[in-house]
Amino acid sequence: MADPQVARLHAAAKRGNVTQLDALLRAGVDPNALIQPGGDTALCEACRAGHPACVELLLAAGADHSLRGRDARNALHLAALNRSARHAECVAALLRTGADPHASAPYPYMDVLNTAASCASLEAVRLICEAMHTWVSKLRVEQCCVSLQPPCAGCW
Repeated sequence: MADPQVARLHAAAKRGNVTQLDALLRAGVDPNALIQPGGDTALCEACRAGHPACVELLLAAGADHSLRGRDARNALHLAALNRSARHAECVAALLRTGADPHASAPYPYMDVLNTAASCASLEAVRLICEAMHTWVSKLRVEQCCVSLQPPCAGCW
């Protein structure tokens, strides 16, 4: 049986209840706690539902954006799965805090960029491309998002 506080944390993240989420985090509820083994984190719930204020709050409280949820996707994948402006804000928040724009899911062609592109999430695609180019510049590795049509400005 799940810890009731953890269940409340997840529900608050999923519903976008910033006040309740903040109170639970201040009370010491672990932002990375799972309701059940192999389940989603509260950050995954907030990203899937498109609640950027909850995403920011969870990240500030130490939520780990690299943890994978029940479908083996991390928070960045889940935020990129929808083309709303709120979801793009979630993508931006995750990338600002160091989420890996090259993260892949255990499915063919389901890296974060392809996830966003397949959902026609153009703002998420732009943000992810910019982050990829920043990472590539840091690593001094040549990489390009030529799979996009048209490619982002950093590619051509």
